[in-house]
Amino acid sequence: MPWRDLATWLNGFGDGAGSRFRPLGGAGVSFLNTAQAQPGVDPGFVDSVLVAVDTVGVDSGTVSWTVSSLSPADRNFGVQILYRLNLDDEFVEFANVPENELLYSTSGNAGSEKRFQEIPLPVEMLGHSRVEIRWVYYQLDGNSGGSIRPEIRLDDIVIAAQGQSAGMLDGDIVINELLYHPESRDPRDEYIELYNRGAVPVDLSGWRLSGGVDFEFNGAVLLPNEYVLVVADRIRFSDRFPETGSVVGDWSGKLSNRAETINLFNARQERVDRVNYADEGDWSVRVRGVDERGHQGWTWSDSHDGMGRSLELVAPSLSNNQGMNWNASREPWGTPGRVNSNWVSNGAPLLSDPTHSPALPRSVDPVTIRIQVRDEDRGSVSVNLVY
Repeated sequence: MPWRDLATWLNGFGDGAGSRFRPLGGAGVSFLNTAQAQPGVDPGFVDSVLVAVDTVGVDSGTVSWTVSSLSPADRNFGVQILYRLNLDDEFVEFANVPENELLYSTSGNAGSEKRFQEIPLPVEMLGHSRVEIRWVYYQLDGNSGGSIRPEIRLDDIVIAAQGQSAGMLDGDIVINELLYHPESRDPRDEYIELYNRGAVPVDLSGWRLSGGVDFEFNGAVLLPNEYVLVVADRIRFSDRFPETGSVVGDWSGKLSNRAETINLFNARQERVDRVNYADEGDWSVRVRGVDERGHQGWTWSDSHDGMGRSLELVAPSLSNNQGMNWNASREPWGTPGRVNSNWVSNGAPLLSDPTHSPALPRSVDPVTIRIQVRDEDRGSVSVNLVY
């Protein structure tokens, strides 16, 4: 529904007030498609409910749902399930199941209900990063008389995947290690390591890295607790690390030697991870600078910035978009394809976004300090302020 008219569409449910869509909490949703379009900035009708799913890696699957009529009608209306593979395609029927087994009919009565249980998905729906399933509300008979249309409820939609590869729809892939500024100063030595911290295999087909470099995966499967290296130059990388297992490339572009945002997108082009690394701030360490005419200031120092080390994630279970959770590798060239040299299972809590109020307190004012604390175990963290 148009987000700008959300309140208009939900308020005043009734046949004479235009088309409506109503959330029913744990009982699903209902919709009433009247002959009168809903007015507003984006006028229109409520004629269907749509769900988009990813079927990449699915051998077979089923869909189940429940439809019921919440109010009577003087004509016969129905709800039919359809699907399409592309946004430009027309919605089509499930050709593998007789049409009468997929159609709900109100028959003009209130209170009627039908459960459609484990309807097989057509084979044409399998193996796609986006498939749209649609339940359409429409008039079944040709009688144009009367004005009472039923409120129809849709609930208990269950889309289940079967087969050995069904688990590949889930995962927890993180950017785990970076060599962004090699000591060789040669961009061909750069690499990015991904790590599967989840419990199921993940099919990376159609996934993409972007930000400074660009690379799209083609057919790689990342097992739990395993790594994949995305590299600038596979031949050059393999010469240096011949025993590293899963290596893909070559990418286009190069990583910044100072700061970059690296994005990881899944096959639906949804961003699943992001790292904003830098060579200063939380990603670095303050040290005393060189003596200049009797004055020695402060500067940033980090051995992952052109001094032979990679940048490693410390605790994969915590946010990898905070510099406090990264350290320079303890080994030259890093630990590609292996457990990070800085790895810990229970990292120190991450602190961010400190604020205090009032901004300019007087000596007699009470001061409130706020800070965001992130830890694997939220129940065991306590914070003490030292001043």
